[in-house]
Amino acid sequence: MTSNLQHANSTLPDEIQHIRSPATRDDRCDDCPPSLSVGSKLCSSFSLRCSLDPNPETKDPFGRLPWFGLEELLLHLPDLPTLHQLCQASPAVSDYLNHKIGFFPKLVERIIDQWDHERGLSEDTRVFFRTLVYLWWKEESVASGIPSDDNPLPVSFHDELVYSINIAREGFSEPIKVGCIRLPHSTPPKILRYLLSLTSRIRGDAHAFFHDAMTLCLSADIQKLENRKSPWPKNGTRPPGIPVHIGTREGGYPPTWLEEQRLMQAFLKPYIFSVLRRIVCEKRLLNTNSPPPGTKFPHTLMYLQGNLLIDFWRTFACYGWMRTEPIEQLETVLSWMHENKSRKRAANFTICCPKFTSLSDCQRSRGLDNLQHIHLPGCFFAQNCSAVPQSGVKIAGFRGEFQRFGVSFWDNERMLWLGLALPRMDRYLERKDLAFRWSSLLLSANRDATKSTGKTNGLRFRNKTKPISIGNKVLTHGTSEVCKAIS
Repeated sequence: MTSNLQHANSTLPDEIQHIRSPATRDDRCDDCPPSLSVGSKLCSSFSLRCSLDPNPETKDPFGRLPWFGLEELLLHLPDLPTLHQLCQASPAVSDYLNHKIGFFPKLVERIIDQWDHERGLSEDTRVFFRTLVYLWWKEESVASGIPSDDNPLPVSFHDELVYSINIAREGFSEPIKVGCIRLPHSTPPKILRYLLSLTSRIRGDAHAFFHDAMTLCLSADIQKLENRKSPWPKNGTRPPGIPVHIGTREGGYPPTWLEEQRLMQAFLKPYIFSVLRRIVCEKRLLNTNSPPPGTKFPHTLMYLQGNLLIDFWRTFACYGWMRTEPIEQLETVLSWMHENKSRKRAANFTICCPKFTSLSDCQRSRGLDNLQHIHLPGCFFAQNCSAVPQSGVKIAGFRGEFQRFGVSFWDNERMLWLGLALPRMDRYLERKDLAFRWSSLLLSANRDATKSTGKTNGLRFRNKTKPISIGNKVLTHGTSEVCKAIS
């Protein structure tokens, strides 16, 4: 008697031949699990790859998985760049996402919303990516003539859903943004492929900057005061110092989830601004005739039309008090991009750090709803360094000379590890020691840059003037010059 398995194997070639037949090809996909009798209900190319044929035409191993196994695998991917890499490596995965209606946007939402500080994206990063999807969708719909009824993008730029893109949301119920709306099931796969490509690019840029900055920090000869009570004459030589022991980990440890989110947001802002200018100002796909919503930021459209990138994003992270960390971070990546525009970024930066550095218990206890929390002393220590004016650190901070080290992005734990922060920073002797450390960081980096390039300048400084000397003889600067440097 022939067993059921033998009978199934004997009928399998006929089923595969039926699926391959052009006359019976069906590119639709549904939720029915594939079986020998209903295998043709899957899209033909994917059904073929999922067959039990011992000699399949494709060598793609993912194409041999059942549909439910493949979906389960995809739903547990850690991030969108990983999904992008998988789509590039596996035609079966790409084909399934293109044909299985509604699963692609569901998958993207699942990946970006699994927020556990090891996976997923912060709220504002999710808002940025969804907003870009809706803007691209609008642009594609107008170009192709295909209606996009499910696209939540409003017809007017002055609708608060899109007008408030330059105001952070982090943990607040307002403002309501179009990027807060989850991706509809009808989101075109073509648009989501754009998104995957962009996430890989943004992550690659973020990690390229991270490794550049960390390499620069670790190569610098950071020194601390040998004796914190040693005098530091206003116009004399620097007191003696000794090296700060940082550690032996090559390239520094990987970024934390918080640090990567700050970097990604900073790199996304110029891109979002560019897309908005193209859609609103050049193609005029959104109406700008209606009055702006009742807001204390009435000049958003003017900044967009005037190509004023920094002013457009200056309102970000304004919670009744002005937080300027995001602007410092934006200026930092703009300077880095300007200096590296002719350098080709290595592709391995997209996959260089498969895991984040774990967050400390102290970081978790402070709460993680706000990326720009007050426990980032490195960001503006230089600008607030008034304890030892002769160190030159304060003026150099206003000029953006520490931006090349990425200090505005790093958690306090990383700053402590680098020796650029101390457990206590509120007493004079600690601030004096820190001023010495930061000035030695700048001196060492400038010295190394001069040896390698013959130039004394590092990154492009925000006011495009010569760097301030912080050597043995320190230049004195009045209040007017400080204000000029800030502007």
